[in-house]
Amino acid sequence: MLLLRSLRRATTALSSVRSFSVTSQAATIPFTSCVNLQSNCSSSFPLYSFLNDSLFMFPCLDDNYGFILKPSSSSPNLLLIDSPDGDRYLNVISHITKHISKHSSSPPALTLLNTHHHWDHTQGNAAILDKYPNTKIYSPDASIHGTTDLLDPTDLPASFSPPSLPALSIVPLDTSGHTTSHLSYSIPALSLFFAGDALFSLGCGRIFEGTAAMSFKGLQNIRDRVGEDAWLCCAHE
Repeated sequence: MLLLRSLRRATTALSSVRSFSVTSQAATIPFTSCVNLQSNCSSSFPLYSFLNDSLFMFPCLDDNYGFILKPSSSSPNLLLIDSPDGDRYLNVISHITKHISKHSSSPPALTLLNTHHHWDHTQGNAAILDKYPNTKIYSPDASIHGTTDLLDPTDLPASFSPPSLPALSIVPLDTSGHTTSHLSYSIPALSLFFAGDALFSLGCGRIFEGTAAMSFKGLQNIRDRVGEDAWLCCAHE
């Protein structure tokens, strides 16, 4: 079971953000279940389910987390955040389709939110598109494979709703610094915040392409626009 704790004030810009952590001793996000899935290309891996089988979290690669959201119990459509491991994502999608959306005869329509261009966040795009070629991919970088909807960090919409998830409002935030184009995504209605590599439970992403000022501005953006009751879903610890 994954636990959550209040994130300590990492900078003077941030306070009281709850986050996923395997070492937490504080409040937990509503936990549903944990099952082990067998990957086609690697050993079995745990799949954690939260919020009454609407949020799924699983380890990928050496130290990434994968997230898949099923916002509606009446629809099989899914929201994917990044794609560190295409094989594991497809395994989880198959599990959700067979065991969670079992009353639906329709295959899921997929929407994928990429946070930035690094390979450990995008390398699964190709495998997902091979299986689900109509997947809509939102990203901040045109070089990201399969991008259908480019989101310019300097000119972001206040929010958007994917066509396959019309009731879901997604708020994109410019959190550049780790890379020159980096987005994080807030879903206020569900109190979920997908930070990518902008913010971790134990720090923030290394500044590879941007500047310290950019990174700090991104953290201030999180402070100003993400509610304190939001659950922090970070791509690494």
